[in-house]
Amino acid sequence: MRKSQNEALCEGLRVQIRELWDRLQIPEEERKAMDTFMTGSKAKIRKALQLEVDRLEELKMQNLKKVIEAIRAEVAQYWDQCFYSLEQRQAFSPYYADNFTETLLQQHDAEVVRLKNYYEAHKELFEGVHKWEESWRLFLEFEVLP
Repeated sequence: MRKSQNEALCEGLRVQIRELWDRLQIPEEERKAMDTFMTGSKAKIRKALQLEVDRLEELKMQNLKKVIEAIRAEVAQYWDQCFYSLEQRQAFSPYYADNFTETLLQQHDAEVVRLKNYYEAHKELFEGVHKWEESWRLFLEFEVLP
């Protein structure tokens, strides 16, 4: 009974490893290094599989952080383009979260889509305000000149 439980556990770990390999686009050479552990269910194999899952989960979290940070830069750019106030920016609380999860990634993706649609719907207005700001800046520069 214990042997069948161990086999099921090892197979579950292998499935998890393959999914993470695919999601993280792990190169084939790196995958081949685990070939000896992709069969069997001894304690040594189970431990190696668990270590690989842990390593891949950590790598996934590191990549999530990078992806979320890139999306945050895009969100901030849209905030600037749409003249968002500090209160409006703070209303999107996931932007300030530091627990990088797939849920946080989904929230950021949804916010980018929402902001992009908002910007596109009011693009002419925002571009007009940007032109006015640029003209005003030039006016102030010329006013300072002797």
